[in-house]
Amino acid sequence: ALEKFTRVLDKKRDPYIEWHDGPCLGEVDSALENLGEEDNAEAADLVAERLEAGYSQYLGRAAELLGGERSMDALSRIMKRTDSAAAADAAGNLLASGRPEEAMKTLMKIVSDTSLGWSDRINALVNFKTALGKIVSVKERISLLTPKFRGVILSAVKDDEYLVRYHAAEAILRVCGDSANIADKKDLFSLICGNSAPSDKPGEADRIGFDKAVQIFEEMLGRTPA
Repeated sequence: ALEKFTRVLDKKRDPYIEWHDGPCLGEVDSALENLGEEDNAEAADLVAERLEAGYSQYLGRAAELLGGERSMDALSRIMKRTDSAAAADAAGNLLASGRPEEAMKTLMKIVSDTSLGWSDRINALVNFKTALGKIVSVKERISLLTPKFRGVILSAVKDDEYLVRYHAAEAILRVCGDSANIADKKDLFSLICGNSAPSDKPGEADRIGFDKAVQIFEEMLGRTPA
């Protein structure tokens, strides 16, 4: 079983397929299912050692499942690196592993940094959404939205970039315990989309719609029990 897990980590993967379809993280879950207690400890040491050398989403997922302070500390150090993509992914792992304070600071920093490309910022929002999906308690979810992060994510709903607005809006739904796609919320979705083409800068009418969406989200968050 440990050899199977190691093969998953060492597997050669097509970078384009990984980018286009996303990583096959279920392979990690499957490989770890049949590990015994001793194998789990050995696998955790292996993951921690490899994280010290560099991050991959497969290692991050394994660390999330196996736990261990050494791996968690390695993820914390990865978050401090300049690579925003790896930092956001590591933050997602830490958030799902019950280390929210460090993780939320990193995610908030990336989402609010408009000097970054939209892909880095939506990656942080997607990691936030994914981690929220692993937190059953709505009370625990809403506790993650400190006043500062709440301001950041509501500002992201009004961002110039459509995909940033989309994922920020959907993240707020997740915080409130709503698993629906934002596109299924027709009235809200139309406000998020605006009337301008996604490639164009939003106009005044669009921004009025974004402000209305923020008001609706503020009401939703206010109705969600803390």
